[in-house]
This record gives sequence, C-alpha cells and structure tokens, in this order.
Amino acid sequence: MQDQRTEQARRVAEMTHYALLAMQHQTGADAATVLAGAHAEIATSMALHFGREAAIAQCKQVAERLRTLPSADDLAFAAHPAAGTA
Repeated sequence: MQDQRTEQARRVAEMTHYALLAMQHQTGADAATVLAGAHAEIATSMALHFGREAAIAQCKQVAERLRTLPSADDLAFAAHPAAGTA
C-alpha cells in the first residue's frame, strides 16, 4: 500500500510540475508569482485537510529538508565554466 501511495505522490508531483508551467504560460506571470500563488493554495488546503497544527508540523519538516539543498547562488557557481587553465 505504501509503495502505491509513493507512486501516486510521485505522479501527482510530476503533474503539478507541468500544471505550474502551464499556469505560467497561460497567465504570463513569472515563476515566482505562480509559485507564490500555488504555495498559498497548498498551505491553506493542508491546514483545512490536516488541521492547522499538523500543517505547521509538515511545513517545518519540509523546511528542514530544504536547508540541505544547494542555494541558487551555489547552483549558478557550479554551472559556471572555469576560467583560464591551471
């Protein structure tokens, strides 16, 4: 059962990715605006579905996992080609 839920969650995440891209294209909004709107809707839906305290706890868990991801600056630096030769 857990494997099925994991696969369903993966599929929903993939569909959400494409839905966000479609929203950006259809509205002409930039990615930050689309993500802000989606975040507001998802956070509110979580609070309504799970309850405020559970939604807060889930958001905190996600925030902790995000702390380990590289920053946008780190990614830009890693993608920048080295200059010169050693």
